Amino acid sequence: MDKDSRFFLKKDFKKYSGKWVAVKNQKIISSDSSIKKALSEAKRKAGNTRFIFAKIPEKNQVLIL
Repeated sequence: MDKDSRFFLKKDFKKYSGKWVAVKNQKIISSDSSIKKALSEAKRKAGNTRFIFAKIPEKNQVLIL
């Protein structure tokens, strides 16, 4: 597991509830309730490198993977 994955699993994302979030180099590089806006900003900041992108569940919401 890489550093960004560990960061993502350990980070408290309460203030990002219901938003799309991108993580690169153990930092949040974008967040927005719009997937298009969050992804566009993440791509602009990350360039051609990889990043983690996911939607943070809202309070009392459960995701089954």
